[in-house]
Amino acid sequence: MKRITRGGITESVLRGVEIFGEISEDLICAFFDARKGIFFAESQRIKRHRETEKQNYDYRKKQEFYKLLYRLRKEGYITQTKNKKLELTEKGKNKLLSLSVLVHKKKYKKEKISYPILVVFDIPEYMRTKRDWLRNTLVALDFQMVQKSVWMGKTRIPEEFLEDIKDLLLFTYIHIFKVQEKGTLR
Repeated sequence: MKRITRGGITESVLRGVEIFGEISEDLICAFFDARKGIFFAESQRIKRHRETEKQNYDYRKKQEFYKLLYRLRKEGYITQTKNKKLELTEKGKNKLLSLSVLVHKKKYKKEKISYPILVVFDIPEYMRTKRDWLRNTLVALDFQMVQKSVWMGKTRIPEEFLEDIKDLLLFTYIHIFKVQEKGTLR
């Protein structure tokens, strides 16, 4: 059965008028009443297709969840006990801690100071999410970007922020300086 598109109906009517010359409205209505069954069947086919698509979508989402569980087990973040319960491993607890710091944006206390602080970092590409977290946090602390990995501001670095850097294992990649003489930086 040929599917009739929106423009297809208009085309059919115009072609009929072209071929038959003058054509009455009654004739056109009779034509479409006869084809009503085809339109109804087509709409039912579309409805069934949409229902199937929804079922497929639900199935894919369920499969994605099972794949995630498999990956977490394989990477050693979770284990399954004898009674089929899932537990976090030590590695999983560390991952959860780092994710909670990255995902939940903390509001660090901002304390203005008279001298500038310079934050320089070189975080590897495979730690991109942590690097992005650091940049977003520095912006929240009113630091200005001098270069992509060099930031300067007149806000005291909060102790909680330093603890989060340690928890994320970023301390070796970050250097924090107190600037006593500005030079060309303003």
